[in-house]
Amino acid sequence: MTHSFVNLDGPQEITGREGQLLVLLLMSWFVADQFIFRSKSLEAQPSLGFNGLSMTVVSDRLSEDNDTRAPMEANLRQLIDPAEQGAPIVLTRSPKSDSFSGDLIADNLAGWLTKAVDDPGGSFGDAIRRSAHTGVWDGWHVLDQSDSKLEGVPALSRFSGDRPA
Repeated sequence: MTHSFVNLDGPQEITGREGQLLVLLLMSWFVADQFIFRSKSLEAQPSLGFNGLSMTVVSDRLSEDNDTRAPMEANLRQLIDPAEQGAPIVLTRSPKSDSFSGDLIADNLAGWLTKAVDDPGGSFGDAIRRSAHTGVWDGWHVLDQSDSKLEGVPALSRFSGDRPA
C-alpha cells in the first residue's frame, strides 16, 4: 500500500504493508483529531491559563513491532507533521507493553466503547451514560454510515438519544 501527498518539500510517499499503513493512517488521523479537539477546548477557556498544548502518544505496538518499528514510527511522524513544523506531539512506546499482562488504558476504553456500541442498552452502555459527565468520552468518535459515506460522530451521541441525522 502506498500513501502519497505533497508538502513544502515536494512529493512525499509512504509505503508499507497494507496492515501497517492502515494502522498508521488511523493513528495519525486520531492523533490529529484529538490534538485539534483539545486545542480548541483550551482556546475556548482562556481562564484556565494555558498558552499551548503538547501531546504524548504512547503505543503498545506499531503493527508488527520489530525491525520495522523505526520506519513505521518515522512514517507516523510524517503523517502527523508532514511539513516538519515541529508539532508538539511526542511518539513513544510503553516499555511494559510486552511484559505487562494488562492493556493500556486507551485499549481498555476502546474495548469498553466497542462493547457499548454493540449493545447500547447493556451494562457497558449504562456505564458510559453514567460516566458521560466526567469528560472521559469527549473527543471519542465512532463511524456512522450514511447513504453516501462514513462519518465520524461523537461516541456519546450513540447513548444520549440525540444521534445526528
